[in-house]
Amino acid sequence: MNNLAHNFKEKIFNLQDASEKLPQVEIPINHYFANGFYAREMIMPEGCTIVGKIHKSEHLCILSKGCADVVSEEKTERLEAPYTYVSQPGAKRAIYSHSETVWTTVHMSDETNIEKLEDELIAESFTQIEHETMRSIS
Repeated sequence: MNNLAHNFKEKIFNLQDASEKLPQVEIPINHYFANGFYAREMIMPEGCTIVGKIHKSEHLCILSKGCADVVSEEKTERLEAPYTYVSQPGAKRAIYSHSETVWTTVHMSDETNIEKLEDELIAESFTQIEHETMRSIS
């Protein structure tokens, strides 16, 4: 891992740790299931910062409403709805909403149990992603 990537990962976890000590806002989450797909929609109020989870697999991200700054290992950018992109495995982002923002991730899965979906789709650490990548290569 290069020094810039290590720096980003350290900083995003520091932001996550600091954010958890602040008053929390309830973020409505809606779950949708359709023929091998799972969509997780969150509705962020204006002025909210969220640090996302580490996803194990490639998936779609859809910004269907609002405007948000998105900070990732690759770049920082302001996104405005409508905006859709493919997120790569191992991505972790910080998102700041400038207005009420509707953000949806779409994953391929037949699972409908939310706890099992979390285990299937979310990595606990970047190390877990690296180990799973190495296993799939060998």
